[in-house]
Amino acid sequence: MEALADPSCGWFYRRDAGSFSKIPGSPIAYWASVGLLDSFKSGIPLEAICQPKKGLGTGNKDLFMRYWWEPSQKRIFYNANNREEAMGSGCRWFPHNKGGEFRKWFGNSEYVVNWENDGNAIKRYKNDNGQLAARPQNQDCYFRECVTWSKISSGRLAFRYKHIGGIFNEVAPAFFGDKRLILGLEGYLNSSVCNEVAKALSPTLDFQVGQVATYPVELDTLLASPSSEIAADCTTISKADWDSLETSRDFRRHPLTWEPVSRWRTLRPPSANGLEQRMSCKIPGCLSSIPISL
Repeated sequence: MEALADPSCGWFYRRDAGSFSKIPGSPIAYWASVGLLDSFKSGIPLEAICQPKKGLGTGNKDLFMRYWWEPSQKRIFYNANNREEAMGSGCRWFPHNKGGEFRKWFGNSEYVVNWENDGNAIKRYKNDNGQLAARPQNQDCYFRECVTWSKISSGRLAFRYKHIGGIFNEVAPAFFGDKRLILGLEGYLNSSVCNEVAKALSPTLDFQVGQVATYPVELDTLLASPSSEIAADCTTISKADWDSLETSRDFRRHPLTWEPVSRWRTLRPPSANGLEQRMSCKIPGCLSSIPISL
């Protein structure tokens, strides 16, 4: 009643129902700005550039997945370029991207999966009803570098770069392409600008492949911006942070033990927060009229 009496109160919204048709699926995103609505008309969907895909469903994660430090390192192959190379290695375990907690740019690389003999054991595995339980989807994309995200998140949507050698899970969808292109898209998708798009298309914390595939991208604007370079810097910083954890395969020693604390504070890499702010400010066009908040 207060909002009706005083439309300028800040929580009163008025929107033509027809404007929702601009958004795929026509969700009632009454808070969406004019710039956001126009972006769906001026931009092209992500799937027209890099089709997001679901990966491997093992059917029994306890049987087929391990933390990377559990098996013998001699049985793990970390840098396979394709399925043929993986099969020829004679190894059983390969890096497995299964999503994980909220984390941007890089990380959540704790698991390996049993893909020995091109996943023979997984492909033959049956559940208690005698039915094949696994779903090895999009195998042609296994071991390729990609940008991925966790399908279920406890907060904002977060995208991460993965280099070659890994298999992505069905709960950690990914998209693939030229490295500069996917880094540029990673930068845009991790920006606070795209977070407004996610609020409209993925209002719950379940970020489905079909929803992310429709996120609008102004490709010419993106390619002309420094998005890929900024994303590469953010990824480098995030990897350095990830490698400071003992759960990282590239962990060597805690950064506090490298130098005296006072000196380390002056030598550590700059925070990714400043780069992320630059990223959000470099998204021009219709999307630029969306309020930026970090």
